[in-house]
Amino acid sequence: PESINHFQQLNSATLSGVSGVAQGELLAKLNTILSNVAPSGYTSDFSGESRQFIQESGGFFGL
Repeated sequence: PESINHFQQLNSATLSGVSGVAQGELLAKLNTILSNVAPSGYTSDFSGESRQFIQESGGFFGL
């Protein structure tokens, strides 16, 4: 790659897309998938609308 993406000073990957599923349901499913496939030591965090949704819903997902 020409560059390495960073988020909060850590290497990162950005996932984006469109779905017909509710945002909370989609974020919960994404965290479930990440916890099953990501090696130990990996974490997840969100930006933009997803981060705002998690912070305002009173719950924060983490691996």
